[in-house]
Amino acid sequence: MARESRTGREYGLAVGVIGVTLLMGLAVRSRLKIIDVGMLFLLAVVLVAALTRRGPAILSAVLATAAFDFFFVPPYGTFLVDDRGYFFTFAVMLIVASVMGGLTARIKEAAEEAGERGRQVGELYALSRDLASETTAERVIAIARTHLGRAVRAEADLVLARASQPEPWQGGFGALVIPVWPDRPEAGVAILRMDPEARVATEEERRTVRLLLDQVAVALERIGGRPAAGS
Repeated sequence: MARESRTGREYGLAVGVIGVTLLMGLAVRSRLKIIDVGMLFLLAVVLVAALTRRGPAILSAVLATAAFDFFFVPPYGTFLVDDRGYFFTFAVMLIVASVMGGLTARIKEAAEEAGERGRQVGELYALSRDLASETTAERVIAIARTHLGRAVRAEADLVLARASQPEPWQGGFGALVIPVWPDRPEAGVAILRMDPEARVATEEERRTVRLLLDQVAVALERIGGRPAAGS
């Protein structure tokens, strides 16, 4: 849901920037050469591409091309083009938008992944610190629920001595069921309930959960919460 909202805002930004550029171009059309107006639209396309992802960037290029052709390329008020040289300008706008949009998307995704990884490393450290002095299974379970829920932004539960043997990472868009001890799934599981309408756990989040559960398993073994004996 959050991603859809962000995408909607980016498309809205693309339309808004080109709309403002069109109004600016019309206001100075009589004082600028056609090529200057083309550069103004190209600047708008670059701006949108730098702030959004490829889809909105390409939309801005299409809108910019259409607006430039319709309002500024003779004959005005039509998409007919007398000078075929303007087709080169149109192509440049589309290529710039596609390339810039792709680069921006990769940069943003890398930044988001780095931020997410940093947050999860912090969660691992915080869990280790909080478990260090605990002496009861109840407290370990309570702390584990809090940290697991924060790590993947989901409702988390931890159940020990479960009779069935759940498979790890099952549940699809529903609950994820992960054994506390991978080789002893009947001894306890973590259950993560994520909003099926909003998101699913990423591979990075799944790896983080596994690392968190490894720490929980060690803490439980330390206080006799099981397994250990030959786990």
